[in-house]
Amino acid sequence: MIGIGYKNDLVVSHHTPQGFYLTDEEETEILLPNKEVPEGCKPGDRLTVFCYLDHDERPIASLITPYIERDHLAVLTVAESTSMGYFLDWGLEKQLLLPFRESNKPHQKGDKVLVICIMDEHSSRLMASERIEKKYKTDAGILSQGIPYAAYVYRKTPMGYELFTQEGVKGLLFRDRAAVDLKPLQKLNVFVDRIRPDGKIDFALQLKGEDKFYQAKERVVRQLEQQGGFLALNDKSTSEVIFEQLQMSKKTFKAAIGILLKEKQIVFEDNGIRLVVN
Repeated sequence: MIGIGYKNDLVVSHHTPQGFYLTDEEETEILLPNKEVPEGCKPGDRLTVFCYLDHDERPIASLITPYIERDHLAVLTVAESTSMGYFLDWGLEKQLLLPFRESNKPHQKGDKVLVICIMDEHSSRLMASERIEKKYKTDAGILSQGIPYAAYVYRKTPMGYELFTQEGVKGLLFRDRAAVDLKPLQKLNVFVDRIRPDGKIDFALQLKGEDKFYQAKERVVRQLEQQGGFLALNDKSTSEVIFEQLQMSKKTFKAAIGILLKEKQIVFEDNGIRLVVN
């Protein structure tokens, strides 16, 4: 069955004047418009496409991966305010509607909003909702320890920060576990620190013990590789600058570069660290 709001792995079936039709295992068809057909496309090819409803509410496929998928969360930008609600830019030609009934407060063009993408049970259309606490998944079992998850800061509390993962799972990051002051809508990677007996989740920014420093070391190396082998960071950098670039505390960063120095993977320069190319 073709999943509306999700990526689907489909087979190219046949060509029409409008484009190629793709099919699933049940031979359900969906159109990939001509403007999105890749060069050399032919029947029998397999494509991964995102499926949604076009302006005429017809199922349609796209090779573009939107910024958000169904049942997931993302921070999107308000592109337009209308009498129906707010249209959000999610990377596709047809914008995603945030109805007034699903918004928490008035918005203006250019505002950033944290939303979950859901299917309207009445119209079967995809739409956005800010009512995340009413829509989120309570099953902590879909998360595993030791794996990083992308999450968004939902709000501050006296104990710390309430977060939602992209999968829609809510948890708490205690204030003393955050390296710097976090802002609402901020995106970061978190680990499951503990699942309490009542099913609530405590998050952490790093793993415990040796695994934490190994993960931090690998993150520094990846960032160095992405930045052409140099990072303008060292042990004199502020905690805020380190967290902004690497999402780790200054203490963890210093431990990670200490390991890399011993392994002769980096060298210090006047204003940062450089990856050693063997």
